[in-house]
Amino acid sequence: MKKPFRLDKRNGLAFGVCSGFANYTGWDVTLVRIGVVLVTLLGAFPWTVVAYALAAWLAKPLPTGSGLDVAAARRTREPGTRFDEVDEYIAASEGRLAREFEELR
Repeated sequence: MKKPFRLDKRNGLAFGVCSGFANYTGWDVTLVRIGVVLVTLLGAFPWTVVAYALAAWLAKPLPTGSGLDVAAARRTREPGTRFDEVDEYIAASEGRLAREFEELR
């Protein structure tokens, strides 16, 4: 069963169309946004704006407060992604910061 397309206004910039499409396809939202801009600039100007407006008007938003965080779900579902490296860096930085605070006491 395929999941329905939903607007992701929490992670979106304007209406959540690109972030909703990224959630629907599993692609990175930055790549989707760059793709929309490139397609628009390369000659599909009026049609991409019309398609974006129709998607923003017709699609239903993700339920708020449902606890659905697609980025967090991807991090836990796909081990070895770049988010693991970021989490390790943050954890190492927090440890270093805690040691520095201890030294200042």
